[in-house]
Amino acid sequence: MFAVSVLAGVLILAAVRPLLPAGRHRPRPLDIPGAILVTLGIGLVVYGVSEGSDVGWRAAQVLISLVSAVTVLVGFVVWERKRTEPLLPMSIFRSRPVRAATLTGAVFYTGAGGLLFFSPLYAQGILGYSPFESALAVLPVGIVVVISSQIAGRFMSPAAYKPLMAAGLLLIGTGITLWVGTPEDGSYWVHMLPGIVIMSTGQGLGFGAMTAATLEGLPLHQHGVAGAVNVTAQQIGNSVGLAILVAVSTGVSGGATRPADQLSGFHAAYAVAGAIGLLGGLAVALTRFPKGGDAPSASEERR
Repeated sequence: MFAVSVLAGVLILAAVRPLLPAGRHRPRPLDIPGAILVTLGIGLVVYGVSEGSDVGWRAAQVLISLVSAVTVLVGFVVWERKRTEPLLPMSIFRSRPVRAATLTGAVFYTGAGGLLFFSPLYAQGILGYSPFESALAVLPVGIVVVISSQIAGRFMSPAAYKPLMAAGLLLIGTGITLWVGTPEDGSYWVHMLPGIVIMSTGQGLGFGAMTAATLEGLPLHQHGVAGAVNVTAQQIGNSVGLAILVAVSTGVSGGATRPADQLSGFHAAYAVAGAIGLLGGLAVALTRFPKGGDAPSASEERR
């Protein structure tokens, strides 16, 4: 499986390289302390949340990890504000579309990653599917994402970024919430597929708009770092978000091996992931995007 992934990556790189325009190289100092701080901070968050579900939230290593994470990340922000060539220019967050896209990236992968993590546990551990059958069960995700993203592309414009992101997150939250009703003897067509299709439709609708909104209101030289911020938000959602969902599931089930107890933990994780998706979609829908242009206003720039 890993070898196939490497081969696919090499082939994709070889195929897209001739299609990319030539870049212009401008030497810039590398912010190594900033990179170390943000990587360490995020790593401590993931470790603390993961350990909390196993050893308890009052355990010394959990408290030390989470407090250290907050300290390190605050130190990262302070350091970046002092740098003339920061790893992460805080000014990019003056753009409301960028803020909405960053939130979308984190929520997007918390929900989608959470469902894709728990679905094989449910299919194989509760319903008795084989690993191959479990893989086939989530195959519609890729198909629906491709179809819905093509549909969303027909409406793509700066004015459509917000409704597409909001609709995408609301559908992701709705699809995951439907899994709260999965029983021990569930049917794939009745209990699994509807949620998968709805969630995947939301993924296809929201991803392109999220990617485009990431660059709104920013000068060209900041597009690279803005794209990196969004990818980082996605990875935080996928790692920290998933760690939180696993902690919720384990906390509710108590680590029991009985299918009924495990299923109650899964349901709690689905409920939390669904709520995160729905609240994220509502937050994006209530965000006021700039009118008549994508650049921040003068008052936003002063803030």
